[in-house]
Amino acid sequence: MAPTKTKSPAKKAKKKSVRSDISSTDRIIQAIALRHTVGDTRPTRKMIIGMALITNKKSFNTTILNIKKKYRRVEYDKTSIWLTQEGKDYVGPDTIALPQNNDAMQDNIRTEMIKGTKPRQIFDLMLDGGWHSKAELAAAMNVPNNKCLGTYVSSLSKIIVRANGKIRLSDMAFPFGRPSA
Repeated sequence: MAPTKTKSPAKKAKKKSVRSDISSTDRIIQAIALRHTVGDTRPTRKMIIGMALITNKKSFNTTILNIKKKYRRVEYDKTSIWLTQEGKDYVGPDTIALPQNNDAMQDNIRTEMIKGTKPRQIFDLMLDGGWHSKAELAAAMNVPNNKCLGTYVSSLSKIIVRANGKIRLSDMAFPFGRPSA
């Protein structure tokens, strides 16, 4: 009988998620606090599940139930979720303080919500606040307007709006108003 292979603790540790250092509970609370910084004190569940990088809706629902019952840090209804006073105390006043300008919010979005060089390039191109077609973005980035570009754009779905075949950054990126054209 051949011996079975066992993985070393070091190899097992490599399998862990990049975000394993932050629990899903803390990611949810931080996401709600981040929305609070732009005046959205009752963000949608859909927004928070995306910002907290949770891919399973059932897991999200179980986690927010635990946060509510065990820690009393959140309350929620069918569509929204918000911090209780215990939740605000947990994250601290600096975490839920309003940004002083659009740049601060855009820096938060860039570092916390956007993964990858190409999606960040698209985000930066759209900071003018206007509508853009995929063809315009492809030309500005000097890349083909193909499925890959569509994937990059889709990765920004939580922070863009679509209309008439064009996209632009949502109001979340401009808490102090869109730039003038």
